[in-house]
Amino acid sequence: MHTLWNLSWLWLGLGAASAQAQMVEIKPVDAQVWGCLHKGTEPLRYTHEERNLELGGQVRVSLKFTAPDKPPQVDVLFRGVGEALMQKVWFHLQAYRLPCLAPEADPAVAVQEFRFEPKAEAPIAWTAPRAVAGLEADDPQRGPGAFGCMRWPEGYPELGRPDFLASTTNMVVDFTFDHPQQPAKLKVAYSSMSKSQELRIIEFAEQYRMPCVVEGGKTRSARQHFKVLMGNEEPPGFKKELSLREFLSTIKGINSETVNFDFRTMGCPFKVAWTLGKPAIDNSVGEVGKPDLNRAEFLAWLAGLEMNLQKPDFESLMGNALTVNVSCGRLKLGQGPSPAGS
Repeated sequence: MHTLWNLSWLWLGLGAASAQAQMVEIKPVDAQVWGCLHKGTEPLRYTHEERNLELGGQVRVSLKFTAPDKPPQVDVLFRGVGEALMQKVWFHLQAYRLPCLAPEADPAVAVQEFRFEPKAEAPIAWTAPRAVAGLEADDPQRGPGAFGCMRWPEGYPELGRPDFLASTTNMVVDFTFDHPQQPAKLKVAYSSMSKSQELRIIEFAEQYRMPCVVEGGKTRSARQHFKVLMGNEEPPGFKKELSLREFLSTIKGINSETVNFDFRTMGCPFKVAWTLGKPAIDNSVGEVGKPDLNRAEFLAWLAGLEMNLQKPDFESLMGNALTVNVSCGRLKLGQGPSPAGS
């Protein structure tokens, strides 16, 4: 289990260049735990009467697993069906188990959506459970005050003059702290910098300490993005706030996507903060304002999108945050969703 932290700062210099470094919070989902999800043996089915009555609608639920041998706690996020279909979903979920969840582990949360479509070729369609990474709010070691534990050297990395002045460059470093007085384990997740710059950044990062880490206890991890800017950071015409339509017009291969999202079930209108990472690293996606688990599947889809950018523009924009305005209505691309699981 990893605990993840958030820290940022800025430094200037390097002649014609300037540099930024930002340590951002990441919230990974434990794929190994979710890979053993057991959903029971009885699939959802219409009764003859329900099919004749053409009962349909949509249900979205959150599932919170607190033990490997117990059913999840079920909270209804959105309900657009009658009592009979709602009970059908509830009984179906009582067979779910997450046997790979360690007894002492934090709760694991997922969101799942069910759609009852009696006239469709597949009368019941649903998304696979979408795991939601998050931190328990009542854990004092994971609150904002935990930043007081982080120690790093004064000043900034001495990068010297870059080996080349043609473009902006980036470097992303992953940290894992497992000892209170030892350096973190470092891994370069991405770099377009020169080797000399990389070495200077690594030497600087090896001085970080997190003395509140308990040796042999939970590790604590973070990701830091270093950026050397050459001239203007953003390409001409770059906008920091876009409508969803404008945003999607910048996405590579958007016409081949197949989705069907009803934002009226997600507390619309709302805003999404989207930070460019792909194809180098994962994008970062967050909600502006109060979070809503109804948006989990939509946010996960946004996180997988890649902008249609040439290499120099990608390096300039990597790590930049956009605000995407999502209005009420629907987004339907392709032929709509197909059944996923039972």
